[in-house]
Amino acid sequence: MSKMKLSTITKEAERIPPRILLYGPESFGKSTFGLHMPKPIFIPAESGLRALKNVHAFPKPEVYQDVLDAVEELRNEKHEYRTLIIDTIDSVEELLQAAVCKLGKVQELESYGGGFGKGYKVVAEKWRGLLLALENLNVEKRMTIVLLSHSQVKVFNDPTGPAYDRYILDLNDKLAGATKKWCDVILFGTFYTAQDKDGKHALGGQRIIHTEHSLAFDAKNRYSLPPVIEVDEQDHSVTPRAIFRMIVEGSKNEEKKDV
Repeated sequence: MSKMKLSTITKEAERIPPRILLYGPESFGKSTFGLHMPKPIFIPAESGLRALKNVHAFPKPEVYQDVLDAVEELRNEKHEYRTLIIDTIDSVEELLQAAVCKLGKVQELESYGGGFGKGYKVVAEKWRGLLLALENLNVEKRMTIVLLSHSQVKVFNDPTGPAYDRYILDLNDKLAGATKKWCDVILFGTFYTAQDKDGKHALGGQRIIHTEHSLAFDAKNRYSLPPVIEVDEQDHSVTPRAIFRMIVEGSKNEEKKDV
């Protein structure tokens, strides 16, 4: 029987925790951001947690299936964790590509199935499977999902003007597109470096997070966050934990508008 009945219509928005993507350069503090989320558990696909203390984490995955198994463990077993952090998704992509190469009995993804991009199609299909598993965890266990990624600089050939450099996810383009579409919030973290009055010497490197799209980078949020947030561990209003609270409060406000 179809569930698409007038009797099944609801007016109140269902409150689902946010799905957050944070990307940026090396040493920005992406893992630390994840550590400040509510009751976090990490899937440490790389070694960024070594310098952090009191981190709850699965063992470092050796193969792609380990990542899927960790997600399913959280989905199927009883626990008190409220946030899953994957650190980083570009390292997970490397595991996925290795798994597809093993499946196709080839050394390089380009050779899978005789070439012509077949290997990348399989990778994209399996990546969508990972996003579906994360969505099930997000909805069924009401867990916030935080995806961390490195950034890279790539030339964008603008068809309406001159080419220019952009910061993008350090992922295959198809995987990046699917991931950005899936997330509620995309945060781009970088360093703002000022110069002295002579313009010769750099002064510090303030960590900042962008929450809105720019020609120079991708970012988005539907929760009325400030366009730029200066991260300050000493100012409790703009710590990583406070930024998460901004997202949660913003999501509640959006729900009220939708009702």
